[in-house]
Amino acid sequence: HHYHMFKCNAPGAGTPRCPKELFNHRHSSLQNAVERTSGMLKGRFSTLKMQVQYLFQKKVQTVLVICVLHTS
Repeated sequence: HHYHMFKCNAPGAGTPRCPKELFNHRHSSLQNAVERTSGMLKGRFSTLKMQVQYLFQKKVQTVLVICVLHTS
């Protein structure tokens, strides 16, 4: 998904100038961080690339364990 910045009538040098711009900026930053993290973990732990038929809770536990292994 692409989220377009809303136009606000205030001067600024690339910084969010209104609540909508601030939301879009934070949302975009968070989305980029999640995508970078996901890509990095998939690169290190190839099991994340497979589509497995585990219950959701098992998938959550797997990602948590992988994050712990990555930081140790």
